[in-house]
Formats: sequence, C-alpha cells, structure tokens
Amino acid sequence: MAKKTHQPLRDEDLQEAMAQLIPNGNFGTYIKAIRDQREVVIKELCSDAVMKDDRLTCAAVGELRSYENLISMYDDFVDRRDAESNEE
Repeated sequence: MAKKTHQPLRDEDLQEAMAQLIPNGNFGTYIKAIRDQREVVIKELCSDAVMKDDRLTCAAVGELRSYENLISMYDDFVDRRDAESNEE
C-alpha cells in the first residue's frame, strides 16, 4: 500500500530530472549508448550460455527492463515536449 502512495512522487521527480537533462547534448549521447546496450542484452538473451542458466536469464531480463524503462521515459518526455511546442 505504501508503495502506491510514493509512486506518483517518484515519477514526478524523474520527469523533473529528465526535463533538466534533455537540453544537455551529452544526455542524448547517453541515451544512445543505453539503446545500443539494450541491443547487446537482447542478443545475450538469445545466447545458449544465458538461456541455459536461470540466474543469467533473470539478470539479463532485469537489465533489459531497466534500459527499456529509461528509454521509454526519455521518448515519452521528448514526444510530449515536441507536441507541446507544436501547439504553440
């Protein structure tokens, strides 16, 4: 129950941080590196070594989810920002 009450605040904090980071060109470079690393993890998930070890599989899935969440948050923020600027 307490987790749900803290979630909206956490999302707002992340959105505020994203608003401050996006104008920095280095952050775009970072997101590109995260996208590249996501592709590496996807390939690793398909490897025999990872697929035969449950712990490695779970670790790779967790890593992939983290990358997906960061990228999704970035993309959503950029899309909203672009939509707002087009309305003006």
